[in-house]
Amino acid sequence: MLYSLLALSSRHALRWCYRDVHVVGELPATGPLLLAVNHPNDLADICAVLAHVPRRVNFVANVSATEQRIVAWAYGQMGVVPVHRVRDARKAKARGEDSAQANVLAFTRVRDVLRGGGCVCVFPEGGVNGGSHLGALRNGLARMALEARDDEAIRNVRIVPVGLIYESRYEKRTRVVVEFGDPIAMDAWQAPESRAAAPQLTAIIASHLRTITRNAPDELAVEAMRAVTSIVAATAQRDVNPMRVATNAWQHIAAETYGPGIAEPVQESARVKASLELFREIERALPAVSAERALIAWHASERRNTPSARAAQLFSAPLAMLGGAIHMPAWQFIHARARRSVSKVAELMPRLIVPGLYIMVAWYVLVASAVAVVAWWRGLGGLLSAAAGLVVLMAAPRLGDAAMRGLDWWHDGMLVARLRSALPNLSERLTKAAQAAVTPAASGHDQANPSADAPAHNVAQPI
Repeated sequence: MLYSLLALSSRHALRWCYRDVHVVGELPATGPLLLAVNHPNDLADICAVLAHVPRRVNFVANVSATEQRIVAWAYGQMGVVPVHRVRDARKAKARGEDSAQANVLAFTRVRDVLRGGGCVCVFPEGGVNGGSHLGALRNGLARMALEARDDEAIRNVRIVPVGLIYESRYEKRTRVVVEFGDPIAMDAWQAPESRAAAPQLTAIIASHLRTITRNAPDELAVEAMRAVTSIVAATAQRDVNPMRVATNAWQHIAAETYGPGIAEPVQESARVKASLELFREIERALPAVSAERALIAWHASERRNTPSARAAQLFSAPLAMLGGAIHMPAWQFIHARARRSVSKVAELMPRLIVPGLYIMVAWYVLVASAVAVVAWWRGLGGLLSAAAGLVVLMAAPRLGDAAMRGLDWWHDGMLVARLRSALPNLSERLTKAAQAAVTPAASGHDQANPSADAPAHNVAQPI
């Protein structure tokens, strides 16, 4: 019950923080699975797994979180497996706990879940990694997989890499991709006897994860790749997933630029310079808005410029206004509370999600109770009044989704108007920059790997 409620709540929380969550690939529907998930964005990552992995997931989590009673209770209800990190050993010893023995029991619990055909989620980086590339993976996941493979009661266990890609991790109304990679079948995997198996398997898992995540050697390269992928996504065709186009562009250019070794800083590449220059110009024109958010608005306005899209927008406008009337007081309170309680931008999303979940539940109960009381006062009777309150309680989250879409349309319109005023020739410049970014140069390292994936505009398919 608690798991289903948290999965539903996570789906709505993500919708209200981020604009879209695109799911790419498929997860095996049956059989024991170990999910290897990158961890770039704290609590949002857990919400993404809860909301978009179509199987019940048992998380492996750091034991330090169980120091809070309500968290420990929730962990127990959801089947979370707590493990001790090296940094947790001292605190555990002070509490009279043996970290080594606790981890032996944790591995046993993981095997029990897999033996029953269940799904276990591990964040093998060992913690939140806000860097420019995938962090070093711990060997714990590989050890779990190897122990499961060697257990005669467990068959067909697979490791599935799951890539979480955020267009702009800490900015609201940007987009997210959840991508399921190719499974690693453990029954058929054997390591050469000359080397330890766990580090070799960990290296393979890391290699699989790098193919479905965004990686760059440093923050300067990240800025350049953000510029390219945002502009390529902004010029994507209407029937194509823009985040898929952006991810393809990032991985394609990164593979060409870095390959087996860094040929030149990506921000100095001829194919990237036009995008980077335009990206910075957009940010100067709209100083309070990131270029990613502005380009999302640009692409969204292009996609909505059809008769069917305008009709859908007109039809849903009353629902958006009703949803806004119900949700706006609570949303304003949650955002004001979050902004007052954080000292850095990376803390904002968790502060929006966690308090937001229980504040919204309390708000829904309050609104539904008020509707029921008004209905009873108007003479509908106890049963009908309770039914009216229940309808409001059930419909409110979907009305919240409609309200957020309406706010997106409104903000998009304002941003596009400002862009057109500040950069009158933006459409032509975006097209030229995107074409330069996805077309290999005539010479140099840009054509060093002709067998790599084709440019993003050619390989992206509707999802």
